[in-house]
Amino acid sequence: MLLVIFLSCQSDEVILVASPEFIAAHGEPQTLEDIGRMPTLSMGSADEHSTWRFVGMDGELAELIHLPRLCTDDLFTLRRAALQGIGAVLIPLLAVANDLEGGTLVRLLPSLKAHEGVLHAVFPSRRGMVPAVRSLLDTLSEGLTVRPASENQI
Repeated sequence: MLLVIFLSCQSDEVILVASPEFIAAHGEPQTLEDIGRMPTLSMGSADEHSTWRFVGMDGELAELIHLPRLCTDDLFTLRRAALQGIGAVLIPLLAVANDLEGGTLVRLLPSLKAHEGVLHAVFPSRRGMVPAVRSLLDTLSEGLTVRPASENQI
């Protein structure tokens, strides 16, 4: 049986960024609603609304539902599009750290923290699943229950 587990629960922060040229053209956002009025870039499929979820400094939950100008499942493409001023994007800090240091991207709304951590367990079928695999999936499911973002420190 093939079991593939993709785990991206690293401590890397996910942040909102845009190019200085984009900010010059659209203004610097002060609120999440301002971002909602701007062109955005997002992970996902074309013609889908995207939802970004955040926790503010005060612990208040916030979300933005938007129709991105560009949707892709490739972080490199999202980063390149942001660098070219096509839209604001929610992207892992690790992917854009050098761009932030170099000033080619600017962090937006730093008081908002995005929810982190995704776990995918992919297997071909439940039929013939060995007990060890079932036990692993049950353990992952029980151990990674949804908690408030402030408790999801790794």
